[in-house]
Amino acid sequence: GSAGRVVALMQEATPEEMGLAFWMLGSRGWPQAEAAAAAGDLEGALLAALPGMDGRAVAQVVWACGKLGAPPGPGALAGLRERTEALLDELNALDLAHLLYGFARMGERPPGPLLEALPRLVRDLRGSFDAQNVGNILWALSRSGLRDPWPVLQELEPEIVQLTADMDATNLGLVAKGYGMIGAQPSKGVLEGLVGRGVELFENEGGAERAALLLWDFAALKRCPVRLSRAAALAFAGHMGELGVNGVTRVLQSFGQLQYTPPREFWQAADGYLACHLDEVDGEQLSRVAYGWGRLGRVPAHDVWLAFADRLEAHASEYSASEAVGLLCSLCRMDMHDLHMYRAASALLTAVMDHRNSLSAKDTVMSLYATAKLKIGADPAILDALCDSLEGHLPTLSLRDAVLCFWAFHQLQIFPGDFLLEQLCLRVLENHERVRRKDAFTLLASIERLYSGVPDKSNCHRALSMLKTRVSRRSQGGAKAQAEVTGAI
Repeated sequence: GSAGRVVALMQEATPEEMGLAFWMLGSRGWPQAEAAAAAGDLEGALLAALPGMDGRAVAQVVWACGKLGAPPGPGALAGLRERTEALLDELNALDLAHLLYGFARMGERPPGPLLEALPRLVRDLRGSFDAQNVGNILWALSRSGLRDPWPVLQELEPEIVQLTADMDATNLGLVAKGYGMIGAQPSKGVLEGLVGRGVELFENEGGAERAALLLWDFAALKRCPVRLSRAAALAFAGHMGELGVNGVTRVLQSFGQLQYTPPREFWQAADGYLACHLDEVDGEQLSRVAYGWGRLGRVPAHDVWLAFADRLEAHASEYSASEAVGLLCSLCRMDMHDLHMYRAASALLTAVMDHRNSLSAKDTVMSLYATAKLKIGADPAILDALCDSLEGHLPTLSLRDAVLCFWAFHQLQIFPGDFLLEQLCLRVLENHERVRRKDAFTLLASIERLYSGVPDKSNCHRALSMLKTRVSRRSQGGAKAQAEVTGAI
């Protein structure tokens, strides 16, 4: 009747009973804190039972500890690892899925021999996996730290092709998200199966909130056939109320990740819903909306935009530096220039400066870029702080970072100082073979404005000479070259 009762009964349990006891703690729906405490109380009995446990019992214990978020102590964890390694050839498909899922949920890397044997185990067990096994294995692989997942995926993909037609939204989402988090694109057969089943679920199944989560999982793939996104957009257009605020914002971000522009019916429904519910949207959900609008170049309805910008300004102080910078970049893509955008962007830039001592190189560069792009007109003290942060990140700045910095300096009409100017020019010189045509014109126009008679042996002078040579080679005639330099910014 309770997790505590399990502890009382299992102090002298057999190895098989110990596995069932942990499985019960993980699956009976008792309060998580109570079940996790009971699992900890059983640790002594677990250590005594470990030597006699079979593969199923070990897998049940590992799965339950992962499900409850309650890793065992170092001694028990080491014992579970050793027992797993000893029983590799006895595992069935369910045991394998439970072990990988449990170690992943605990944040622990599976035993090395298990990862090494994984392609062989999947091949030997082919034909015995079900949809949930496959979904859990794909999800766990994305967290396992396996250097090369392809051998496992190649053995698993025939199973996925056979099972996708019967997958529910949860398992289909686990497979799609697993591929995305691993950074692997499914084979053509797997992708067609996943998309076909996804379209079928969007068109015929109820449950808009679960469908929003499924689209969210598919967005992890980055590249996905348009027909899936179209089916989702049409399914959601008439069910905004069922999606709720969390669902609508997830859908907007997912379409942004998939770079799919939904039809007019969807935008009208989404704008209408947001107009009535923006006061319920929290800071994280505002970020999702901004990301979706920004990636798709969406200009929302005027009343929705005004309410959104005011809400964003109010929540700006809640964001971390990276979150605030991400929102500034989304505003850059939206290309909205009015007082409301100015106030929201200024509040976000203030939030970035509140974390100035922990700014990463990327956040610093993109803050400077956004300040120039959005024409915020930042306080000189803020610009000085961003330049100081750039100096601290000089060793990690890329060529692209240097290009964005020079563009921002030109737009803001500020001089970064001789040292920073020299070091950024050095980054350009070190990567001169990778300078793109458009960037060459931008750099040339920017550096020429900043250059103020630094000695001829300076990096600035050398970069100018290199860029002028590059421009003259790539343009036919000096007049054309000069015209492109003039128009580059």
